[in-house]
Amino acid sequence: MLKREKKSEKCAEFKRLFDLQIKTLKSIFRNRFGNNSSGKRTYWEVMDGFLRQRDRVTEKASTMVIGENNIPFLPVYTGRRIDMVRIGGKIGFEHIYTSAWINIVDAPLEHDRCIEYYIFDIENGYSTLGKSPKDAHKILKTRLRSPLTVDEIIALCIHTNVLSSHDVWAPGSRCGYVNSVPFIKAKSFLDTGPQLDIEYQDKSDDKRGSPSCIYRLE
Repeated sequence: MLKREKKSEKCAEFKRLFDLQIKTLKSIFRNRFGNNSSGKRTYWEVMDGFLRQRDRVTEKASTMVIGENNIPFLPVYTGRRIDMVRIGGKIGFEHIYTSAWINIVDAPLEHDRCIEYYIFDIENGYSTLGKSPKDAHKILKTRLRSPLTVDEIIALCIHTNVLSSHDVWAPGSRCGYVNSVPFIKAKSFLDTGPQLDIEYQDKSDDKRGSPSCIYRLE
């Protein structure tokens, strides 16, 4: 009985988190897209895509052992929408001059349209600060964790203040060239807002980490 009550309490807590994340997304989508289409999907279609997963997501999270200080789950919207990331009113922008990017992990992706899904038990990259994406990928593999993709680090930056602590790699994606990895930094050269850029996979930065997750649910 006690075990069942604890699971029920966790589920209620996760439903509150789910609703808070949805509230954040609604605000962003309304400001950026209004009721118009986004990636061939309307605002209402996108939000419905997230909302219909509420029970599945909260139930799944309540059965998992979430790592200490990790985020239970995050909603992910594909399409490399860095413009949904904001810091102090400044809107994120992209400094990548190619659309030729791929995911090297098994993450949901449809190139002809944007989709929504959830990731679970997210570590924000603090544990791999100073490691290159190439080295971090090896470390995460030994921990049975999956490196985040570019869409997933965007979700991380939308729903948390991770960029106030450190910049983040997306070692689960490659862009332009096989050995180039996307990353998001809090400030651009002219301080015009958070910036999505790429760097070689063997480069490291003491203020940049590689976030990861345990599970993905479409």
